[in-house]
Amino acid sequence: MKWGAYLVAVLMVVHPGTSVAQELMYGSLRGRVLSSVNGLPFSNCEIRMLGHAFNAGCLPDSLGRFQLGIVPVGTVRIVVRGFQYDVFDTLVHVTEKETTVVEITLHTKCSVDAKIAVEDIARHKPRLIVLWDDSASIPDNKIALSKIDRNFQRVYGVKYYWVGIENIPADACIAEYNRTVAEYLDRQYGKEWRKLVRTNVPIR
Repeated sequence: MKWGAYLVAVLMVVHPGTSVAQELMYGSLRGRVLSSVNGLPFSNCEIRMLGHAFNAGCLPDSLGRFQLGIVPVGTVRIVVRGFQYDVFDTLVHVTEKETTVVEITLHTKCSVDAKIAVEDIARHKPRLIVLWDDSASIPDNKIALSKIDRNFQRVYGVKYYWVGIENIPADACIAEYNRTVAEYLDRQYGKEWRKLVRTNVPIR
């Protein structure tokens, strides 16, 4: 399998009476996808590339990298869609026998992130974001906690906060928020709390 790309579909359109060799010249295209939240590689997206007589799609690898080795020369439209991110849509020019490199940054609006975590800590109201698909149906995040969870909140001065499938922020937003709160808890209490925190709290 070629580095950084998983080919989904390719469609070549050639006018009757012509040959591909006569009509088309080729270059290649590679790049990577980043998240605007933290500048890290982003892989949870689909990349579509559209051009004259060319329609292809691929998925980036775990490092956000993608590559197509045979792309017709000319203007290619790149459309990238990622869960909870704005659609990225741009044009690039592919040159014969050369590799065109493109870096794509996907943007999203975070309802939680590192900045909001700092603000919550300053207000003495830090939270740890919990992933749970059914939380969207529970009003005001009022979820029955176990005795262990209630004791954890009391001892470490932090509240669990659930997000559900209907209102979940992008993974990178949650990761940045929880990472900032986790660093605060490490400074305050050491790392013992990490052994007691819920397993469905995503912490790097």
